[in-house]
Amino acid sequence: MHALWPQTYDRFKWSTANETAMDEDLSEVFQMIAEDERRRRYLKEIGDWLVEEYFELHQAS
Repeated sequence: MHALWPQTYDRFKWSTANETAMDEDLSEVFQMIAEDERRRRYLKEIGDWLVEEYFELHQAS
């Protein structure tokens, strides 16, 4: 067996575990971004609707 094998193997295990944790973190970040985007669109739609309703009511009076 090569003398560097244990060090290389340990680094590979650490690297793989680290990448897995990073992938999970990135997945959570992307989910939060998607939720924020949905929330932003929803609030914009509600805001637009409220503005339309407010101006329609006040223009009709």
